[in-house]
Amino acid sequence: MKPQLAKDADGSLEAIGLKPEQAVADCDELLRLVRERSRDGKSEALLEAIHRRYSKTPGPKHGEVSENMTLAYRMRLFSLDRWNLWHG
Repeated sequence: MKPQLAKDADGSLEAIGLKPEQAVADCDELLRLVRERSRDGKSEALLEAIHRRYSKTPGPKHGEVSENMTLAYRMRLFSLDRWNLWHG
C-alpha cells in the first residue's frame, strides 16, 4: 500500500488534507507499533494521533466492494484495527 500512498494514487489523502509523505510515515509507524507491541503512553498517544487523522474518512458507499475502498479509508481501518487490539 505504501507505493500507492506515496503518490496519493486515488486522491483520497488530498481530500482529507493529508500529504502523501504523512500517510507513508503513518503507515511506517503503524507497522512499527505492530512489530514492537509496546503499550507505553507514548506509543498509545502516537496511535491515537494517527487514527484521528483518518477517522473522518468516509467509507465506501453502500453496496461497493472492498476493492473500491480509498487509500485514506484503508488507513482508517488499519489504524482502527491497531486501536482495537491495543485496548482489547
